[in-house]
Amino acid sequence: MFRTTSHKQEGAPRDADAKAPILVRRRAGKTNVFLSNILDTSTNRIGVRVYIGNRVADSVLPQLEQQKEAIEREIGDKLQWNPTPEKRDKIIGLFRKIELANKDAWPEYCEWLAHYVDRFRRAFMPRIRNIVVTEPAVDRD
Repeated sequence: MFRTTSHKQEGAPRDADAKAPILVRRRAGKTNVFLSNILDTSTNRIGVRVYIGNRVADSVLPQLEQQKEAIEREIGDKLQWNPTPEKRDKIIGLFRKIELANKDAWPEYCEWLAHYVDRFRRAFMPRIRNIVVTEPAVDRD
């Protein structure tokens, strides 16, 4: 099942007209790990990414980074690995600039997304399923 959500960027205006990225995401075989597409109108970009929630990020990201070369070879492009290290949630993604106002280019953008969603699924899904996830211990005092 796919979910569509809209996320406001940190520090973004809170008015109703504020632009926010639109995400389509699907759980990638582990809790707190998702494969998602993004359309970010504030930065004029689209992308495909693996989103790793903070509860499992310290366990999942290093295991995927160990396979970075093979993953990038399978996808056929260099990826951004944790481009915002200061944030607790982690991502591995591939993004491209777009001109959203150019409706003639929309089919090309959709084709690009479909192509890379397929490559991400093939490269990441089996690896994610095989990852041993450890969550931080919860203090129960």
